[in-house]
Amino acid sequence: PPFTLRNGGAVVNFSANLYDKAPIQVFCRKSSNPEILLVSIDKGVQEIITDFQALDSSKDSSVFSLQKSVISEAGFSKKYHPDCPSLHNLLKEIGFGIELTTFCPITPGSGLGTSSILASTILAVLYRLLGRNVKLEDQIHTIIGLEQHLKAGGGWQVQIGGITGGLKLIESKPGLIPDPLIYHLDSSFLSS
Repeated sequence: PPFTLRNGGAVVNFSANLYDKAPIQVFCRKSSNPEILLVSIDKGVQEIITDFQALDSSKDSSVFSLQKSVISEAGFSKKYHPDCPSLHNLLKEIGFGIELTTFCPITPGSGLGTSSILASTILAVLYRLLGRNVKLEDQIHTIIGLEQHLKAGGGWQVQIGGITGGLKLIESKPGLIPDPLIYHLDSSFLSS
């Protein structure tokens, strides 16, 4: 933006491994405790969350602010459960807590789409854990909205490029909310 608002855009984008491994990894599983346990392997910290207020990333500048935003947007917030008295009660109601572990050794602000990839991966594993089937278009719009809410910046090509793997051409028509066309390209010529 603002160029894409008036003209749309097109970008060729590719995903890459770092030292032959996926540079961002997210592990998620159910737990018997009605709480959300966040663990960052690369930062060496963890946090236990038991109430909705602790998921409010607008008042949070911790290493877990992105994780909290994604968890809230996945449905674990007062916005989606206005009659539920607490996150603890909601987790008891669904029958499990959540352990979410992330590994993200790439420096924030590197321009590699790190926050988009991390956010979309967290969202995907949470949806899988909850048994939800979400269309790619909805996932893209959720991540772009989260990025803007967190003021992470970047254009749609960063978010969409981070969400979709491989080598691709991404096109979008003019407008505030991109409706991308994604053309996956043969990435064999990138192999050495």
